[in-house]
Amino acid sequence: MNKTLQTLLWIAFVLPLIFLSSCTYGSQGIFYGLEHETKITTGNGFGSNSQYISISSMAQDTVGATTYYLATGGAGLFYEPVGADSWTQVSLPGPRVGSIGALTSGSTTLLFAVTGDDNDNNALYATVGDFRSPWTKVAITNGENPISLVPVLANDVKTVLAYILVTQLTGGTDAGSYENFYLLTPAASVPATTGTFYSLLNTSSNFVAGNGVGYPILAASCDQASFTGNVYLMSGTNVWTASVSGGGLGTPYILAGLPSQIWGAMAYVGAGGPGGLPSAGLLLGDAEQGNLYFGSVSNPGTSTDSWTQISQLVSSARNSYSMVFHFNSIGVSRLGSALFLGSVKSGMGQIQGGAFTAPPTSTTVSTSSWGSTLLESNGIQMFFTGTNGDLFLGTNGYGLWIQASDGSFSLQ
Repeated sequence: MNKTLQTLLWIAFVLPLIFLSSCTYGSQGIFYGLEHETKITTGNGFGSNSQYISISSMAQDTVGATTYYLATGGAGLFYEPVGADSWTQVSLPGPRVGSIGALTSGSTTLLFAVTGDDNDNNALYATVGDFRSPWTKVAITNGENPISLVPVLANDVKTVLAYILVTQLTGGTDAGSYENFYLLTPAASVPATTGTFYSLLNTSSNFVAGNGVGYPILAASCDQASFTGNVYLMSGTNVWTASVSGGGLGTPYILAGLPSQIWGAMAYVGAGGPGGLPSAGLLLGDAEQGNLYFGSVSNPGTSTDSWTQISQLVSSARNSYSMVFHFNSIGVSRLGSALFLGSVKSGMGQIQGGAFTAPPTSTTVSTSSWGSTLLESNGIQMFFTGTNGDLFLGTNGYGLWIQASDGSFSLQ
């Protein structure tokens, strides 16, 4: 048999297999990605490999008549005017910017940034008014190593009311532990200027040295629209509650009656809020088994904290790729009706009408878009809602995404 005939027979045998397999690859076929793919935008200030940037936090700052979005990506801090799609890098001290935060009081905005290197030599920097002005290193009261800025979200699950600065002890027998946390609020933390004399204000002594926290705070939420009422703080193993008093936090208590889980996501959702949940309450996502719980707290801020019966919305939740959700972030859809749930290991799901579904349905995200298909399975780190309703989604190694008015996502 000559080579030409062999080749023709091989093609005749293989081509039908290819087309058959295209119809049996999951429910979409092997050509689904080609049919629905849109061109990845490269550059935009993040560099030629913008789709591989990790985005861990965002904030916004208004300078004059222009409002800017700020994002930590890769080795630096980036910004763009609201409504644009062109990111520019800002040089800050330190090789990496881990997290960014902004607090506004009146017409003054104070910006914080945690920077660090590969040896965990971290520092906290601040600047007032314009993120492009010089940044000053901030002295931390007890000399700890700053780790991250965790936003305290209002009960709309998107408005930032304050920040928890997570620090790590650097000396003594407790070196390396996360016992000291600092509360930053606009009223107490926004000075007219910064300088070498500036130190953190409104230190919550209740969290300093040996109050039993021992783990980094991963999420924080308030049960009111303003910084009043009660604040909830989640570490990987416990959930704490503390009453707001005089702009600070009272004594924190561990919530009793919680299931034994490794917590990864938390948000307090107000009555009538997104997701269609039956009442106001605390939403908790398990980081290991895919369990998602919702309940309300009675007598918060007392030593007898207890939960009402916890409704388990989903157990071992799985997305369309049969991957267990490892919940680590919660955000609100731009369309308003759904709560998005992010997983650094298994993409995103949602709560709508009080029920969990995965992946997002066509009522909240265009399932025909390349973006929503990709986000079913890629690592999601954070959600951020801007002043004009823009919803951003930061991923672990796959760039920054924005949700359009039709619900679809696209890469920035």
